[in-house]
Amino acid sequence: MLTIGRDAASDIVITDATVSGRHAELRWEGRCWVVCDVGSTNGTYVSYGGAPGGERRVQRNALKEGSIVRFGEAAFRLEREPAP
Repeated sequence: MLTIGRDAASDIVITDATVSGRHAELRWEGRCWVVCDVGSTNGTYVSYGGAPGGERRVQRNALKEGSIVRFGEAAFRLEREPAP
């Protein structure tokens, strides 16, 4: 499990003011990453296709390669790391 938030103790620190101190968690569950909002103020959003209108606020959601995950106003694309 990886913690995400503005707090310096988070595994993934996002310094954007719209991100809560303890915002979300990323968990590897079997074959995919799952994002879980942990009571953030500005929400966690997922878009599978990357289209701004295609995102939805989630509490818990499985992710796939290419998913856009937004924590507050800070957005990231889930990509597979290329093999060496």
